[in-house]
Amino acid sequence: MKRDMAKFRKIFMLMLCCYWLIPLSFLLMIFADFNIPGIRRILAYGVGILFWTGALSGTVFLIILDRARKKENFKEDKTLSPGAFAFFRTKQARPVDIITIPVTAAAVVMIFIKDVPQTIKFAVWSLALFMIIFHSAVNGRNYIYLNKRAQMKG
Repeated sequence: MKRDMAKFRKIFMLMLCCYWLIPLSFLLMIFADFNIPGIRRILAYGVGILFWTGALSGTVFLIILDRARKKENFKEDKTLSPGAFAFFRTKQARPVDIITIPVTAAAVVMIFIKDVPQTIKFAVWSLALFMIIFHSAVNGRNYIYLNKRAQMKG
């Protein structure tokens, strides 16, 4: 059981790291350019590869976690909404959510302000994506499952 939870925790962290490749790809877009030969063009292709690698591998790890959690038949609240739509669900989510809300609002505002330099927009969008992913994780069922199993152990 202890080994299973260590494996679950490791896969959870791998999922987060994979999903965090998505905001990293947005941040790297600042330096990427298809119109300039050399490293900037290579980076432009790399950004797409990084984005899709993060999205697909993160989703695979998420599916693995969900199946492992459901397989154990651990009593969980079936009415819980996905972590992306929940706020302040765990103790660790509180500071994350407090930061996520204004950062996401700033990212949305950046869409409509024409005078903001593209580099700043990409940096803010990257931070917002990072925080939204983090928010979703610490409010999600898999994180709640990890916490409850750790409390039962201790």
